[in-house]
Amino acid sequence: MDLQQVLNKLDDMMRKSDIEHVIPFLEESISQAEKEQDGGSVLSILNELVGFCRETCQYDKAMGYAAKALTVVEDIGLTDTVYHATTMLNIANCLRAAGRLEDSLSTYKKVEVMYEHMLPKNDFGFASLYNNESLLYQELGDFVGAYESLIKALSIVKEYPDKKRELAATYINLTNTCLHIDTKDAESSVTDEEIEDYANKAIDLSKELGEIDTHYAAALTGKGQLMERKGNYDTAINCYEEALTAIKSTLGKTDFFNRTCDYLKAAVKKNGREYEGPYKDIVANNGNIAFISGLELDKDYYETVGKPMLIEKYGDSFDNMTIGMLGEGSDCFGFDDEFSRDHDWGPGFYIWLEAKDYQTIGQELTEDYNNLPKEFRGFTRHNTEHGSRREGVVLVDDFIEYYLGRKAYDEWQTTGKISDDTMLSIMPSKLAAFCNGMIYHGKEDSKLCRIREYIKGYYSRSATTKLLCQTLAEFGQNAQYNYPRMKKRGDNTVAMQLLHTGLRKAVTAAYILNRLYVPHDKWIMKGTEQFVVLQEVPDMVSTITTEAAKELLDQGDGTTLSKIEQLAATLLGEAVNQGYIGNIRLINIPGKTDFFMDTYLEHYTSELMYRADFCSMSHNEFVEYIAKMEFEAFDKVKNAGGRADCQDDWYTFHIMRASQYTTWNDEMLVQYAVDFKLSMDKGWNPIMEKYGRMEESTNPDEWNKIKDSFPIIPPEKQQIMEEIIKIQVDWMEEFASKYPGLASHARRIHTSEDMPWDTSYETYLRGEMGTYSDKMLKLYGQFIVGIVKEEDNLAYRIMNETIHMYGYADFEEAMSKMNDK
Repeated sequence: MDLQQVLNKLDDMMRKSDIEHVIPFLEESISQAEKEQDGGSVLSILNELVGFCRETCQYDKAMGYAAKALTVVEDIGLTDTVYHATTMLNIANCLRAAGRLEDSLSTYKKVEVMYEHMLPKNDFGFASLYNNESLLYQELGDFVGAYESLIKALSIVKEYPDKKRELAATYINLTNTCLHIDTKDAESSVTDEEIEDYANKAIDLSKELGEIDTHYAAALTGKGQLMERKGNYDTAINCYEEALTAIKSTLGKTDFFNRTCDYLKAAVKKNGREYEGPYKDIVANNGNIAFISGLELDKDYYETVGKPMLIEKYGDSFDNMTIGMLGEGSDCFGFDDEFSRDHDWGPGFYIWLEAKDYQTIGQELTEDYNNLPKEFRGFTRHNTEHGSRREGVVLVDDFIEYYLGRKAYDEWQTTGKISDDTMLSIMPSKLAAFCNGMIYHGKEDSKLCRIREYIKGYYSRSATTKLLCQTLAEFGQNAQYNYPRMKKRGDNTVAMQLLHTGLRKAVTAAYILNRLYVPHDKWIMKGTEQFVVLQEVPDMVSTITTEAAKELLDQGDGTTLSKIEQLAATLLGEAVNQGYIGNIRLINIPGKTDFFMDTYLEHYTSELMYRADFCSMSHNEFVEYIAKMEFEAFDKVKNAGGRADCQDDWYTFHIMRASQYTTWNDEMLVQYAVDFKLSMDKGWNPIMEKYGRMEESTNPDEWNKIKDSFPIIPPEKQQIMEEIIKIQVDWMEEFASKYPGLASHARRIHTSEDMPWDTSYETYLRGEMGTYSDKMLKLYGQFIVGIVKEEDNLAYRIMNETIHMYGYADFEEAMSKMNDK
């Protein structure tokens, strides 16, 4: 095995803080070395594992690797060699870190005896021994002994110019040791200047080596303590900040990180000034333990305590488990704070099992889980009766059913989908809880992972539109309509209740427009921190609440109602932006030519309900629906010359209209149908308008009689229409030149060819587009531009659909059979 390549990869992983993959990588390397019968590499990698687990506080695991290393030493015949002694030194370090100080001291002494028989007096091995031994003396409180060991180490390390890393470590140890020596002890005391010199040398060497790691952090904390002792609090704070960053980026939030947090808080307190540094949240915590989120604590608990037990005792079943933390509770949402720690918070995780595994190992696994340490990183979980369901071993089917209900779960297992009605029947807070948290371990195709991904996809467009419709209507009814009415009546209690109900609906609408499930009421405002759009809504709601309360005490500025309308306009604008509402309604001011935006949101419910229904249709169903809708409206058109024959020809009408709409995208179909239905609801027939507008060219005298009853098309809109019409006329000319026989059965192309009884293709387009809303015309224009970019021709597309509906296979067959006729 190329051991150096393994060690280089390990160094690279540490530089990238890829901590969670270190142990799997090294264990895989050991397996490969064992296959190659390379015992020396096995021993070296085991020693790396012992050191890594020691640094990451996985002491039991470290001792397990150490025991295996000693077995390898014996198996490959290295007993009483330097390799044996080096392994023993590694074990002594691990014992020291684990708190087994007396065992560690005796092991160091054994190593020293072994070295004296094997190594020259100034061999570098002695320097490593003395450096590590000094740390043990520190743990024992014998700082003079630690100092003496370090001076011996320093005298050796200085003789090795290539050992800058070890020299830096020695200076670090000297810094922290000297800080604890009683200055009254004349024989072994050192000055502050000497200590600062040790610290600066350690820091400079670490920077020179490019190793901004925990050793570097140790030098900084030592210097920070010295500066704090000297009253230089600003410098001390800077040292602690830099140290925390180094620890966090290399090993994460370990015990060393927490101790340094305490140093920083103490220095800030002594400094007496408000702290605005990068660790403001930690300093603001007045507890003894630096704050850690529940999810972070739970994952660390699983990795450090739970996972080793599961692999050791349930290795054969481990891959079938899904493990993580999600569900009810502030910690699962990432909303937890110091107030969350009083109950149902603390180290723990879920193990979800399928029925087969639950039957075979569920009871034993539950007992083993319950026997895991209750305390971790200074935190203990205190479960209430309700909270006891928020961790531990559970049957995955029961867990899913608890959050989604039996009906939804059955639908998903049967069809892979959940119907809109069923989704809408589930409490949004349950859906929010089901999607939060983290999965630490589990196959992507596991039952829990698959259904979570489905639920995370949010409601269908149809269901979302229905929800938005209901929510905006309730906002309008409560906050916009009934709140001011009850205020006028002097019933302030009811008025405030209505306002709060309305504002909650405003926030709910903002959640919907962010495609987020609404959490439990107590987290509804906290959850808005996840908003991508409408980030201003929480502040707007807060301002309205405050202003309304002031107005009750006659202390407000009278702006509550205008602020409610601003909130309504904000929600309306985003609903339009996302296509849930096509066009903002404009209201004419009586007696004036001015218009203003209609922000009363209940006025938009009809459109939203239409959209919700239309979104559930397939493309072909929708095309048929629009054709029938238009034919019913066409039947109601009154012609100056009496009823037209085509009004009774459903067959031809259907083919002509369906062939056009089949080429459209669904967004265009929805917008057109919504506009059409809303017009008909108001008593205005778009088909009548379309044919009426055509008479401007085909029958000018009749047009002059009716034109004042038609909406005026603004010049800008007319210009856009003409640009689109020109493109389509060119397409039709291109089609006619290639298939003149087919074109002869269609309309004349140009307006200049109009007859009272024969409307051209160009005039027909102008009449039809004249009925389009601004949003519909925009969508249609984008559609046409897209076809231009594709270098395609809409006339070909529509005529292709037409001949197929008439039963022809292609244009050539259609021309041939039409010529035969």
